[in-house]
Amino acid sequence: MVNGAPQPEPERLEWPVGEESDRLAGLFQDAQALLREQRVGQLALLLPERGGLHQPGYFVVAPRIALETLIRLAAVTLEIPVAMLERATVRARMGCEKTGGLDKYLDRVVGNAVGKYWAAGRGLAAMVALAAEKS
Repeated sequence: MVNGAPQPEPERLEWPVGEESDRLAGLFQDAQALLREQRVGQLALLLPERGGLHQPGYFVVAPRIALETLIRLAAVTLEIPVAMLERATVRARMGCEKTGGLDKYLDRVVGNAVGKYWAAGRGLAAMVALAAEKS
């Protein structure tokens, strides 16, 4: 709350401006604050696809790995359990076929799109959260 007014749900956790190493502490604190504010009881992350022909390079995956590690560390320091789920596990728990991308099953598993980042990962995050609850 700011000045007694509730704040809108966060749309996305963004990298702060500045040199990457210098912004790690601030992002870690932001992640902790967000986890506290949202009263997160468990954190679930979807692991990337294994294998395949296209393997992204360091500069593509490094920011994702850094962000995921900061969020996981923030959760662990707040004693929030963290589940790292393989795509095959999500498929099995949610009753999805083994073909096609997981996003193909969003409408059936999760329902209607919510928020402007639904197609950019929020939908898959919702599916992974539901799969983690079924552990």
